Amino acid sequence: MDIYISQTSLFVFVKKPTPGEVKTRLGEAIGFENAAYLYQGMAETCLKRFQRIINMNCTVYFDPPEEARFFYDWFGGEVSYLPQCTGGLGQRLQHGFAKILKDSDTAIALGSDSPDLPMEYLHDAARELISHDVVIGPAKDGGYYCIGMRRTIPELFDGIHWSTEQVFLETLKRCESLGLSVYTAPVWSDVDYKEDLVRLCDSQDEDVKQFIQKQALILKAIGIL
Repeated sequence: MDIYISQTSLFVFVKKPTPGEVKTRLGEAIGFENAAYLYQGMAETCLKRFQRIINMNCTVYFDPPEEARFFYDWFGGEVSYLPQCTGGLGQRLQHGFAKILKDSDTAIALGSDSPDLPMEYLHDAARELISHDVVIGPAKDGGYYCIGMRRTIPELFDGIHWSTEQVFLETLKRCESLGLSVYTAPVWSDVDYKEDLVRLCDSQDEDVKQFIQKQALILKAIGIL
């Protein structure tokens, strides 16, 4: 079902699906070639679902920045494109929000490896940005799968211990210290481990079912199907 959200933009972190450079934790279990191929399908599924959200601009926030043609050929002309800057995740988030919020009232940053993320979570997050400074979707691993805001807040990303189990809690504490109002979305997770693929196979979402069908050979080969 289409979802209506106004005056909010998504920017989606997408990496070139190079073996050994994407989904490395998953690759250690199932092989880096398999993990890269699955990531490519997950990113395609995510973008297809996000594009259905009516009146919301969807931007592919891509890396590496010199590969603009690759990403345009991959996703086509129905989305916007923004190259990621150099630096760590905090710097990339700061850069993304600064660029996107120039032309949008609110913005939400997302990854491209949660193809089964319920779209109502994004609907609720966008709605809550009307009355909250920040929205955060906590991930099961201690990070977050999305973060949104109404204005650029560079301090929110400085000094965070990225890629640890403390990212979400540290960000909440930072919001508190800055006097920001926060809406916390339901917990979800991306696909980092083999058991996450098992969870995907149980999804009733039609787009995810199509993803599973397209990846059936790999999923059978690694013992998921």
